[in-house]
This record gives sequence, C-alpha cells and structure tokens, in this order.
Amino acid sequence: MSIFSLFNHEGSNYPEGKSPIGSTVRQAKRLGLPDVGDCLILDVVPGDLCTMPARYQTNIKSVNTRHLILDELTPMVAGSSSRPVLTRLEPVEITFLREEYMYRFFGHPFPIGQSWAITRPKNVIRIERRDAFRITVESPTQFRIDGEGADMTHIGRLSNLSAGGLMLCTHTEVSPHQKIIVATPAGRSGGLIDVAADVLETKIETVNGKCRFLVRAKFITEGSMAISSQDQEDIIHYIFEEQRLMLRTRKLTVNE
Repeated sequence: MSIFSLFNHEGSNYPEGKSPIGSTVRQAKRLGLPDVGDCLILDVVPGDLCTMPARYQTNIKSVNTRHLILDELTPMVAGSSSRPVLTRLEPVEITFLREEYMYRFFGHPFPIGQSWAITRPKNVIRIERRDAFRITVESPTQFRIDGEGADMTHIGRLSNLSAGGLMLCTHTEVSPHQKIIVATPAGRSGGLIDVAADVLETKIETVNGKCRFLVRAKFITEGSMAISSQDQEDIIHYIFEEQRLMLRTRKLTVNE
C-alpha cells in the first residue's frame, strides 16, 4: 500500500511542472490526489455499533490552498439525511476512483450554504484491489443457519458487503454468535456463492408494524467452514467492479 504526500503547487516559483520533491503536477494528479471533478464517496462510521453507517456521494467543484469545495451530499443509504449533522467525533472515510485504483483519506466535511467543504488532506492512501472497502448493495439473498437442516433456507436482503463480511436484513431472528451460510454475489457477473459467516451482532427494527433484524456478520477465515482464497478474491472482484461502475455512472450523470 502506497502513501502519497499532498503538496501545494499553487503559486509556486518552481519551473513549470516541477516541485521541491521532484514530482510533477501531472504526476501528482495521476497518483490520485483529489482534484476538481473527482466523485467522492463519504462513509460516516458511527461510534455506536448498533447504528447503521451512512454513505454519501459528492463531487469536487473547486480546490483552493486549504479546502476542497464540494457539491451537495447525495445519500446512498435509505433513510439518510441529505443535510447530515457531522461532528469531529464521527470519522468520515472518503474514497474515490482514478484509473485502476481507489484512493482513501479521512476528514470532516462542513456545510457552506448549499455546498460542503473539507480540508485538503495531508496524505492519500492508494487502495489495492484486495483492500477494497465495503459497498452498499440492495441484493435479495437466501441463507441458512448452521445447525438447521440443509433444506431449511431463509429469505433476506444484503444491505452492504465487504471483503470481510456483510450486513443482512431479514425477518428471521438470528442471534449473535450463530453461524450462517449466505448466498453472496461474487465475480464480474455477481453470481451467488455460499459463504459461511459468524454473526457479530443483531439489531431489531420495527417497520410498518413488522419486526426485522439487521445482522452484521464476519466471514469465517479458519476451520472447516472458512472462506476459500478464491471465493474471497471473487467477492473482492465484485466489490471493485461495482464501485467502479457506480463512480463512472455518477460522473456521466454529472457531466450530462
């Protein structure tokens, strides 16, 4: 994993394209430093594990010596506010795509009128494919609870997915510490594969008078039920392709 220091080339007296560290402005942009037009994904990770994370999309409108000026935040998770109240106690993970790589940094957006701003990061981390982060999905699925009969299946819906685990929404009660086998999208086509996971926690919600369970689970990596390296690579491939498609679609929409 590479870390690239962000340097300020605006107003420099150095020869065109040069910087004190021997890089060029064009190289800096190619290496993934945030710039005008980049589509950003903002993940607000709550300190309370029982609170659902929030995710937003936005674009960089302009860049000055201290800040990135952003468009309005577009919610990507149902129920999220379009004008969130963000505090410095809430870590905001910011990612974007450039060419074949994803990039990540952390910050605290603050509103300016109808727009938002964020302090220019001091460093940006390039994310390799196998470190792909979680994505928000709306994917119907089915799962089994370990210990029940092999033909006993339950219906659910995936709400997010990462290389290490998932969030499952279901009307079937699932308890922490149980093991579940979930049909999970993988590969370029998103074909379903069965993956075993340990349930970390369950949050109960009531919607329209009906009870549903939000189940957070981590893929099993040891023992006879462990996920294979190939299955994990296929899930990473799916996440990477979905994220790339989402960002490209967002850019096309903005440019229309």
